[in-house]
Amino acid sequence: MKNFKKVISVVMALAMIVSSFTAVSASKFADVAETAAYAEAVEVLGALGIVNGVEQENGTFNFEPEKSVTRAEAATMIVGALNLANEAAAGTSQFADVNSQAAWAAGFVNVGVAQGFISGYDANTFGPLDNVTYAQMCVMLTKITGYGEYAQAYGGWPTGYTTMAATAGINKGVAAANDVALTKGQVAMMIWNALQAPMLGVETYAVNGNEYKPLNGKNGEFKTLLSEKFDGYVATVTIDQTPINDGLENDEVVISVTKADWWPLDETPIPDVQAVNYLSQPAKVAANVDVNGNYLQTGKAVFLVDEDDQLEMIYFKSTGKTASKELAADTYYLQANLADNKQYATGHEKIRFGSTYYKFESAIDVYVNGVNYATINAAADEATDTASQKALDWLLGNAKGTIKILKTVPTGEYNTIFVNFYQVAEITSIDFDNDETRITLAGAQGSLDATTDNIDEIVITNDEVEEGNVIVTVTRNGEAADLKSLVNGDIIAYAADFGTASTLADPKVIDIIATNDKISGTVTAIDTNLTGANDNVYTIGGANYTLIADSSDPADPSDIDIKHSLDVRLDPFGRIYDYEANGAAAQYAIALKLGTEDDQIRLLLADGTTKTYEVDLSKATNFSTDFASIDTVANVADRVVTYEVSGKSGKISAITLVGAGNAIADKEYKSRTSLLGSGNKILDTTPIILVDDDASVPFKESAKYSTLTKGDLLDGTKYTGNAYRINTTVAFVVITNVGTAFGEDSRFAVAISEPASVLTEDGDRVMSVKVLYEGKVQDMLFNTTAAAAIAPQDVFFFETDSDGYVNAVYEAPFATSMASLIDADDWSYEIYDENKPIQIATGVVVDVTSSAITFATVDQVTAGTLDTTLDLDDTVKLVDDPDTDDVDEAAEYGNGIVTYGFAEDCVAYTYDSSVKTRVEEDKYDATAPSSIKASNFATFDAAAGRLNDGLYAETNAGDMLAKATVATVMIVDGEVVAIFAIEK
Repeated sequence: MKNFKKVISVVMALAMIVSSFTAVSASKFADVAETAAYAEAVEVLGALGIVNGVEQENGTFNFEPEKSVTRAEAATMIVGALNLANEAAAGTSQFADVNSQAAWAAGFVNVGVAQGFISGYDANTFGPLDNVTYAQMCVMLTKITGYGEYAQAYGGWPTGYTTMAATAGINKGVAAANDVALTKGQVAMMIWNALQAPMLGVETYAVNGNEYKPLNGKNGEFKTLLSEKFDGYVATVTIDQTPINDGLENDEVVISVTKADWWPLDETPIPDVQAVNYLSQPAKVAANVDVNGNYLQTGKAVFLVDEDDQLEMIYFKSTGKTASKELAADTYYLQANLADNKQYATGHEKIRFGSTYYKFESAIDVYVNGVNYATINAAADEATDTASQKALDWLLGNAKGTIKILKTVPTGEYNTIFVNFYQVAEITSIDFDNDETRITLAGAQGSLDATTDNIDEIVITNDEVEEGNVIVTVTRNGEAADLKSLVNGDIIAYAADFGTASTLADPKVIDIIATNDKISGTVTAIDTNLTGANDNVYTIGGANYTLIADSSDPADPSDIDIKHSLDVRLDPFGRIYDYEANGAAAQYAIALKLGTEDDQIRLLLADGTTKTYEVDLSKATNFSTDFASIDTVANVADRVVTYEVSGKSGKISAITLVGAGNAIADKEYKSRTSLLGSGNKILDTTPIILVDDDASVPFKESAKYSTLTKGDLLDGTKYTGNAYRINTTVAFVVITNVGTAFGEDSRFAVAISEPASVLTEDGDRVMSVKVLYEGKVQDMLFNTTAAAAIAPQDVFFFETDSDGYVNAVYEAPFATSMASLIDADDWSYEIYDENKPIQIATGVVVDVTSSAITFATVDQVTAGTLDTTLDLDDTVKLVDDPDTDDVDEAAEYGNGIVTYGFAEDCVAYTYDSSVKTRVEEDKYDATAPSSIKASNFATFDAAAGRLNDGLYAETNAGDMLAKATVATVMIVDGEVVAIFAIEK
């Protein structure tokens, strides 16, 4: 690849792209219609000199696309596609029929033989005048693109070659039977497809066979016949400047590359998306390409690089003429302020910016940061305020900078919108290492629409940044900065070529604006008479601020009221990101009971202490009525109050029963986001009361209470209780139950004794069960209900209460009888946590090594068959019998033998059923995973995927079971972390 002088223009979120092209530049061949399927192929091959036309009396050239192609002609065209026509010197061919029937083609046939794509019918016969068939073209083109060896491996002639031709895309657009003679148009299409196909290259050299990879740029290398033989490249481009409208030389234009597999200007692959960044570069145009007047047109182009390292455009296919207009984003008029509350509706078919309405077509293509995000079907949305209207309103109402709208001149209506859109979130962690920068985010606001998942992680490959393949710009507190200036707690706005996934990995361009600006003050005014509900202006401390709209529902208004005293964090655009109430906010407590006097109440305070207060009945006028029956209220959550104490008298001046608040039912706490469940953000100062008694039982003043802080909450652990808010933050939490988290760090336990009743040091009567857990034998304490389901050999997971007693057993007990363990229907099933799959499976152990264990499943043992499929979703594959209404087992199961490696912290237990003299508990051992015994039946026939002869007979089923080791395993990310094996 050559070195180039280049101009790189990074334009964030403004890679203006127009799609759906149909028009084609005029072909050099008079008989090739612009709309023909082969038109592009014929024109490009003609420009490359691979094909020629037949001159007509009027001076034009015909291609004769419907004419059949001989094998000699096909060989000549393929040699041209290899750019080896100059080496096809006249001479004698090894094939006698070439010399006698098509001597003109002898040189080309000789080159074909030397290149390995021609072998002939036999050593002396080529058949130069025979029509070339579809299968023959597949063979020759598959060989020159490097797929020949694979074709042999996939069956050889002809199926292997036609299969590989389809895999490489060589047959795209050409559908024919193997022996069908092809036309010139079809041959041209297949050759053009072959020129663009990624060639195969050796990935690993090996004595017993090399391993290959497609050189498509995704593996670091790019190579096609077009790039290798012609230094040519295919790209999607936009015509930025043309000779007519920019005064350039007649044979020169300026283009922007918006999409390409590989681009020679910087030898960098451009991924298969409309790139946000683009390269502006002058290019000369071939005589057959007309780009005059094509300003802002986008289409497919083919370029060659000449000896002076300059681009020459030899082909361009574009849309019709376009016109555009740029508008300030803050002039967009939200639909909530329109008279009919619809931005695009019957009798009002325009979109308003400021005081001007712009008419759009029914289908509006919306591009966000250069990527095609959605098509809004306005015609289908005319009658009502639909979700798609709301999504468009949401995007335009939250755009930043400029909004560009594009229209097709013939219709006079706009049909495309380009938006610069930033999401806003808080940095919760930022990690730097030699390979990448990983930014973890929380509290994302301003999602692409009301249903899209917010991005919660940005991953940037450091080498790509250093090499200029990824462009990152950072601004912090108004000054240019770099990634390492970002810190936890920063509020950032980020725009990139993102879509709808929850992780932003390896972006090509990303613009980050960061701030840690904070303000405090009292809300003195709210102005709602603006462009929409989400753009209300709040006056705080004498300055005006807007609030970021709630991403869950763009129509929701804010809950800030006048006189609220707030601590506010601002986003990089000066909007309110989040806020906390401060000042004399009401205090929370739990009402334990009414006092001995009519004006007294005893409270459990947020700090865990209890105090009896006198109530000022002249001010707390609701006390005598609202609290008359407080002692009869059953549940803790229904006894929560807010109260205020007079600084002068020390009496309660206001007290209110607030009830259940925001219920938390078995919700997980995540330390990264400080969220308990959904939307319950816990602050460092949030008081938390833990009630040891279950909230579902009647309230008892004697219940145990303790205080917790945010730091006491366990990441990934589930809690039950209630949360109470002041505005958007949690001011008080009551927890009534704590469950143990089940995740990839969990391990199952194996019961090895019957439950026995014991008395703890605290005087609690509980059940004790001896178990194998976390690699050792230990006593586990259960409450009576949970212990009732446990018996020896049960494999189970569990939850504990706040005292550490097991109060729930789940995903258990596993079946313990050998027949049940091998049951065809439920031998295995899956458990998932929120992030990664965790499997629990039971199967027959085939082999054990120092690092791995191998399984097969036994199915329908009574029938003497072996199901060799280890499928965690379904152990039995069924097929319909076409002759009956029956559903039968499939005859083909696959190899069915699956191996899993041991995790470093894998724990293993065994039950030795063969030892008769040991007591029952002594048959259980905690052991090393590699010490588990494999099944002792005959070895598997690997080729057939089954047991050797003698083990299928129904009479031998018992013998097979008597020798089988059956194990239950827990698999996390493909590795075994826990095993329980029953050995024979």
